[in-house]
Amino acid sequence: MRELLYNIYTNITENEFFAIKAKLIDIELQMLKLIGKSGWAVSESVETSDALIVNFLLDDGAFMGNMGIKINDVAGVKLFDFYVTKGFDVGNKRHFVRKYIFKSQPYSHFGDAIEKFTNQALLQYDMWTKELIEKEAAVIDMN
Repeated sequence: MRELLYNIYTNITENEFFAIKAKLIDIELQMLKLIGKSGWAVSESVETSDALIVNFLLDDGAFMGNMGIKINDVAGVKLFDFYVTKGFDVGNKRHFVRKYIFKSQPYSHFGDAIEKFTNQALLQYDMWTKELIEKEAAVIDMN
C-alpha cells in the first residue's frame, strides 16, 4: 500500500485519497482521448499530483482555456465540480469567463457519463466569442 507523505485535504482520509485518485486517473484518460487531438493538454497528471483534480489547458494563441474536475474538500459525501473557462489577455489584464457543467455531484453522477459532460464543456467553450467574453468577463489585473 502506498503512503501519503502529507495530505492537503482536511476531510479525505489516506484510503479515500487513493480510491478517488484511481477513479480520477481513469476519468483523465477518457477525457484525454476525447479532447487531446483538439489541442487540450493535461496540466499536471492526476497520477503525479498531490491534488485530486483533473486539469486540462488549451492555448491556441487567441484564447486560453481550462477544463477540469475537482473534488470539494467538505465533510461527508465526496462531491465534485466540473468547470470550463475561456479567456484572453489584453495588456496586463486577463478577461475570462467560467461555467460549471455541474457542481457538488457525487462520482456516480459523472463516472459513466464523462463523454457527455466533456462534450457539453467543449460546446460551451466553442460558444464563447471574444465579444461574449468581453461582455461577461471577470477581469484580473496581472501586475
